[in-house]
Amino acid sequence: MIRALRNIARRFAADTRGTVIVETVLVLPLLIWMVLAIVVFVDAFRMQTQNIRATYTIGDALSRQLNAVAPSYLEGMQRLYSYQIRRSYPTGLRITVAYYDAEEDEHVRVWSCSTGIADDPMTQTDIDAIKDEIPQLADGDTIALIDSWMDYTPPFDMAIGAIEARLEEMRFENRIFVSPRFTGQLKLTDAGSGNC
Repeated sequence: MIRALRNIARRFAADTRGTVIVETVLVLPLLIWMVLAIVVFVDAFRMQTQNIRATYTIGDALSRQLNAVAPSYLEGMQRLYSYQIRRSYPTGLRITVAYYDAEEDEHVRVWSCSTGIADDPMTQTDIDAIKDEIPQLADGDTIALIDSWMDYTPPFDMAIGAIEARLEEMRFENRIFVSPRFTGQLKLTDAGSGNC
């Protein structure tokens, strides 16, 4: 009896039929999960890159502006920004203009407007809080701070049992600083209208 069981165990151990299918069944879900994870993370980095490029484009357009801008013009910048993202994610912009007062050693807020999902317009307290981020300016020089926001939702929500790679909804935020190129300061008309 023991000899018969030994022979059955040896034949079973030597039999290699069906091993490819078993390996495929074990490995294929993990491979699919890894491919989807790569797609999600690449998409997130691509969207962040598009977000920062769109922010620089808005900053460049505002730095070349010769005439005063109205809140409706800034709403147009918001639409341009959303168009450059090429996705229907919620977006927002906040444009703030400040100048440097060397005597007081502070950046003084001139005006600030926000559009879309952006936070409220910047206050003087907000500018004081980011003083170390603002580039060095000469006395009286102005600078425009362009803040952008985009709420990103990944294309897949992936989870396999205990293995999870979640990239949940997140908000991409960028801040750039631009100096006016052709005028001393970017001016605003109708400062009381809109979210200014």
